[in-house]
Amino acid sequence: MTSIARTVVDVARTCRFEAAVAVADAALFAGTVAEEELAAAVDAAAGRRNVAGARAVLAFADARADGPGESRSRVRMARLGVPAPVLQHVICDPAGRHVGQVDFWWPGTGVVGEFDGMEKYGRSRRPGESPADAVLREKRREDALRAQPCVRTVVRWTWDDLTGFGAVAARLRPQAPW
Repeated sequence: MTSIARTVVDVARTCRFEAAVAVADAALFAGTVAEEELAAAVDAAAGRRNVAGARAVLAFADARADGPGESRSRVRMARLGVPAPVLQHVICDPAGRHVGQVDFWWPGTGVVGEFDGMEKYGRSRRPGESPADAVLREKRREDALRAQPCVRTVVRWTWDDLTGFGAVAARLRPQAPW
């Protein structure tokens, strides 16, 4: 039995970068481990195989990534040269009222990115809410986001899009002056 920090570091040393980032992000997001604990665990792993890979995973990990789809999206973005977004950014209207929290935000470009893992239409629906109600609620949320002066466009993708993420990156790129 190992600590969560040691387990995350071991996964980061032995698994593919993308999978290891998803594990590290999940541990950080859940609050079951702190960045300092991960740093100590990777230091303690000195001399073991692929500690450099583990350090790269931990440097890339982000406690704000809300699920493996967002983690995998970030890795794909980085590999395809899409600038790093701000995660879980809150969009407010001009009066300062909360409109919505978005998965990915590129400040200064007006680009919002949303990963649709489909949970909001399935097991994460509100009590008594039908899938159709959830879709309508999400449509209204997106319409409210698009209506904000700071939002130029919303780009959405799903699990299937992660396989050939180049198409999503191409949809993101013309939307922003990177």
